[in-house]
Amino acid sequence: MRGFEWKDQRGVEGIGFVRALRSLMTAQLPTLLPSLRCTLENEIAVELHQGRLVDGATHLRIFPAMKRIIAKTNSLFFFGDELGGLSSCAVRIQIDSSAQKPDFTDAALQYPQDVFVAGEVIRSLPQFFASLAASLITRRHKASRIMFQHLAPLVERRLANRGHEGPNKPVDCMQYLIDTSPRKPQWNVSRTIGEIMAVWFSSVHQLAIAGTFALEDLSLHRECIEPLRREREAYPDDTAVLDVDAFPLLDSFLKESSRCSVSDAVSVRRKALKDSYHFNGTHISKGDWVCAAQGAIMHDSDHYADPERFDGFRFAQESNRGQTSTASRFIDTRPDWLIWGYGNTTWWVLGLTSAFQRQAYALYHSPGRFYASAVLRLLLCHIVSNFDISLLNPNAGRTMTWRSAIVPRSSTIIVLRPHAQPDGGAAG
Repeated sequence: MRGFEWKDQRGVEGIGFVRALRSLMTAQLPTLLPSLRCTLENEIAVELHQGRLVDGATHLRIFPAMKRIIAKTNSLFFFGDELGGLSSCAVRIQIDSSAQKPDFTDAALQYPQDVFVAGEVIRSLPQFFASLAASLITRRHKASRIMFQHLAPLVERRLANRGHEGPNKPVDCMQYLIDTSPRKPQWNVSRTIGEIMAVWFSSVHQLAIAGTFALEDLSLHRECIEPLRREREAYPDDTAVLDVDAFPLLDSFLKESSRCSVSDAVSVRRKALKDSYHFNGTHISKGDWVCAAQGAIMHDSDHYADPERFDGFRFAQESNRGQTSTASRFIDTRPDWLIWGYGNTTWWVLGLTSAFQRQAYALYHSPGRFYASAVLRLLLCHIVSNFDISLLNPNAGRTMTWRSAIVPRSSTIIVLRPHAQPDGGAAG
């Protein structure tokens, strides 16, 4: 896209965005949390306002609604006030979300969908047909062109001001990516925007899927709701969502939901940059892809007791049985917990030799997992505190599968009814 090309050379790509997301963005989470919460709750209110009201309850097609909620919430954190819109607790029920630029917001929402669909289709086609297929599927890259048009003048200005500190310097993910991009040679505007849009895709696509599955699982396992409500009351301070040891029940629920509803059957895909041979007879040729069977691992009885059963507080119970608290953490990176990727420079889960570990490719676990965890915690805290939730048709199929990808169906409808407080009033 406009000169954006990912290099097949270890160490050339990825280092900048890892520091931007893992260090700079994570360090700003406590400061930005109030705006993040208000934006999230505002977008939920928008969806409820636009949903179908039946007997005092709102019916929502949860996956399309979740994509809109996550995209607009992420916009504030990712693009700042210039494109993401300004969120304020004092005006958080702005039903029209007028602070955001509609054409940019629509394109930013559509772009991850275009990339996902085009990517899955292209993997099944001959290479010579890939460019034409991508153009057809994405309507000649309409969403990416609109995003580029909005981003280009901002990125050009920020690149020109790079290194200039001051009180008016933007505090958003886009700025962090610019600050950590290479200086020699410095990326041009097109290359920088390519990196920004690549990270944007990941921030919306996976988070929307995880949020959808979490609310669907909450609807199906309503016995978990009351314990989660009581736990929320025990952590009234919003900053607790950033404490990895807080909310042990909620953390366990999110982890169990992700375990039972992985968005891809395989994980930590890596491309071999050279031929390699291994002591067990394995031969990996240059250009081959090596993956971990994430879906199978998540349902392996060697790792999880009764793996086909959903147990929302499975990991909290493990901690209570004397195991370390890290056993229950949603943000962990472990060989049996691969939703964030795994490791730094090893893939010992496959038993590969140290020579291969040195020669092949680095594995980076998700540097944005703290942000993703915070958003999912805020989402579920708001829902369990303010609503009773159920599925309109609990027996209907909830997922679609294409190759290894597993995504929620857009037709699944959840029912949200204001939760009646003990004093007889409604939450919210």
